[in-house]
Amino acid sequence: MNRGLFLAIAASAVSLLSFTGAPAAEAQTAPGNVLLAVANATGNGTDGAAAGSGSRPNLHQIITQFEQAIAPYETIHPTQIAHPPLPTQSLPTSPAAIDQALQQTLQAYKQATQSDRQAQLQLQSAFNAYINALQLFVQVGDLDILTQQTPDSTAVVSYLEDALYTQAEVSADFQILQQAHAAGDNSELLAALIDMTQLEQQKVSDLKVATKILSKMTSTLEAGLSD
Repeated sequence: MNRGLFLAIAASAVSLLSFTGAPAAEAQTAPGNVLLAVANATGNGTDGAAAGSGSRPNLHQIITQFEQAIAPYETIHPTQIAHPPLPTQSLPTSPAAIDQALQQTLQAYKQATQSDRQAQLQLQSAFNAYINALQLFVQVGDLDILTQQTPDSTAVVSYLEDALYTQAEVSADFQILQQAHAAGDNSELLAALIDMTQLEQQKVSDLKVATKILSKMTSTLEAGLSD
């Protein structure tokens, strides 16, 4: 694999890191620079940004603020989300086939990180709507309804914690990606990028489920306010 393709991966990882508030490397744009492309795509807002700060949601703070908001009314015990094993893929062996697979996987990774950003923004919006509804509901609503929402609240936190765990796995894979480049192991580079892509897709699924549950909870509270 040429140096340009490797740097393209790194470029996708810097933008995702900058979205989290982490220091972003100076991007040296070069055609096919795979590592730089991954670095530029990796800033998914899970660290370093305050919740509610525009386009930079922070999952840690959303979880904390959600738990604090429901604590007077609900006791939750988050559980581990069970996922099927990530699918395995046969890796190409020829240098040309590996380069082509890297380019294709890079595009899939970029799409997954874009979906990640969008899912986080949707989560932030759903979270804000829930908190607003909750603040009104506790003043005039039937507090038993909040107790009845405990399973949903538990699921929200469970999925968000799983998303954070999955993001940590993506970060670990990026370290492997760097090591593979340093060692000149293009097959390992491709394997790490495939794994990162699948993990990003899994994270997006977690965020979407949590958002859907939050929206349902908000609708329940709003309905209670209109009774």
